[in-house]
Amino acid sequence: MSLHIKILSFTFLILFFTSCQSVTRFTADKTPIKKMQSNYKNQKINNSSNNKDNIKTTYLNMGDKQRKLLNEADKWMGTRYCYGGEDENCVDCSGFVQNVFAKVGVNLPRTAQLQYNYTLRVQRNEIEPGDLIFFEKHGTVNHVGIYLGNSEFIHASTTGGVVHDNLDRYSTFHEIAGYGRALR
Repeated sequence: MSLHIKILSFTFLILFFTSCQSVTRFTADKTPIKKMQSNYKNQKINNSSNNKDNIKTTYLNMGDKQRKLLNEADKWMGTRYCYGGEDENCVDCSGFVQNVFAKVGVNLPRTAQLQYNYTLRVQRNEIEPGDLIFFEKHGTVNHVGIYLGNSEFIHASTTGGVVHDNLDRYSTFHEIAGYGRALR
């Protein structure tokens, strides 16, 4: 086997295991999720009251559909991650987004790339709670999450399952492909 074929095979395997668009199911152990949930709860308790006030104010200014969407998304907190997962037992990023939006009557395509193609593009300064945030690797959209407001989003993380994350911190290590609006 030539060196080029070995490199291509290795590259394909890496892309396969880092993309949330795969349809093969690989489950993650629940232990890291429990630790991450515990860390998340401690982090939320330590947040300043000013941050909590900002989130409450944002929540009060939302439309009914946005509130329903974010309430549904929060019900998935702690669900473990698995490639190709589509239900409450285990879910990948695009399966999580597709399920949450379906609960409020919005049918989205299955993969992160197709969801990106489907949604209306918005700029960073225009994003609202319920909008989607898309991430890319090597020019391909491979991850998606739901914006919560106050620079926070919820997504199905490969290491922690469905978690809340800070968008500014997360985007330091993951390239944002764009923002999309499915609630119209």
